[in-house]
Amino acid sequence: GRTTGGVEVAMEAQSVQILSDQTGGIVLDEVFTGSTVEATMSFLEMTPERWETIVGTVTGDVFTPSGGTKLVGYGESRLYQSFFDLGGELVLHPSRFDASDRSRDITLWKSAPKPASVNFSGEEPQAMEVTFTALADRSIQSAINLMAFGDNQQDVRA
Repeated sequence: GRTTGGVEVAMEAQSVQILSDQTGGIVLDEVFTGSTVEATMSFLEMTPERWETIVGTVTGDVFTPSGGTKLVGYGESRLYQSFFDLGGELVLHPSRFDASDRSRDITLWKSAPKPASVNFSGEEPQAMEVTFTALADRSIQSAINLMAFGDNQQDVRA
């Protein structure tokens, strides 16, 4: 969908510093312990269908009362469900490139939308801020099983 305010992909490397009693605060080494990747964006055009896709399929749910109309919202129905099971692949494709040119795509193999806020303004278009956290997809080669930059249509399966 269309976004406003840009899309940010944040990457962080976690590590543990190795210190010794004999050397005090001097770092002897640092050991890599993992990575996190998150994509944050604000979606425009918050139609009922978009509300259902972003909110109703992962962190929220959908309910239609008998004889009523569909409601999308939050409650207890999704408690303790896995984002891995509810999520899917997120591909960020720069709009300035042809759809067939995947050389600049960023792919989070497995992620789920986590809505953060939605604005209500008479002067701004309505937009919903959403964060996607990359989850380790063990069906993808371990070198890139959180996120990859480039053509995601290649054979990357483990």
